[in-house]
Amino acid sequence: MAEEQLPGKDDVSIADLLVRLVDETDDFVRAELGLFRAQALRRLTRSRGALAMALIGIVIVQASVIALLVGLIFALAPHVGPLAATLIVLAVALGIAGMLIATAWRQIREAFLPEEPDA
Repeated sequence: MAEEQLPGKDDVSIADLLVRLVDETDDFVRAELGLFRAQALRRLTRSRGALAMALIGIVIVQASVIALLVGLIFALAPHVGPLAATLIVLAVALGIAGMLIATAWRQIREAFLPEEPDA
C-alpha cells in the first residue's frame, strides 16, 4: 500500500520536525520565563510602598520590644538591684528567643525531609 500524501504538504522528514519542535519549545520556554520575570518585577514594583511600610512596622515593633525590656529592668531594679534585674530580663528574653528559634529550626528541618509515600 502506498502512503498517501496530503495535498499542499511538503515532504518533511521526522528529524526536521523534531528539530523544529525543539526550537519552538525552546522559544516557548524562553517566552514564558520572560513573562514570569516581567510579572514578578511588576508585582514587586507595585508593592514597593507596602514593603517599605512593613519594614518600618517591623523596626517599630523591635524598638517597642527593646523599650519593654528596659522598662522591665527598671521595674525590677528596686527589688533585686540593677545588675540582677538586667540578668533576669536577659535570661527570660534569651529563653523565649531560644524556644522560638528551636521551634522554627525543627519546622524548617521537617519541611525539607523527604516525604513518606502514603501507604
